[in-house]
Amino acid sequence: ESYDPETVYRVPLESLGYVFGHRDEGHVFFAGDPIRMSTHVHVVEESAEDSRVMVTFRDYLRTHPDEARRYEQLKHTLADRYSDGNEYADAKSEYVRGVVRRAQS
Repeated sequence: ESYDPETVYRVPLESLGYVFGHRDEGHVFFAGDPIRMSTHVHVVEESAEDSRVMVTFRDYLRTHPDEARRYEQLKHTLADRYSDGNEYADAKSEYVRGVVRRAQS
């Protein structure tokens, strides 16, 4: 619901092996190899626009398995192409925006 107190989510995530990355519009935690970012967890305030967009995207993929497979393939392709996490995220942004637009229409 809120970023603070941070210990509510940071301590449990760190106990599972997640490593705190940074705090900006949300908290980002990385697990495993930080270069390949095998798992990436965002913590955002419930009322934040980012939160609504992420949930919309997630819910659409859950109800559209063909789209979820396309996203999976895109992620594999981009992971092979980019070693930098920011470049990888930027490269999939347009796809994610397109899915969110379809979900909201």
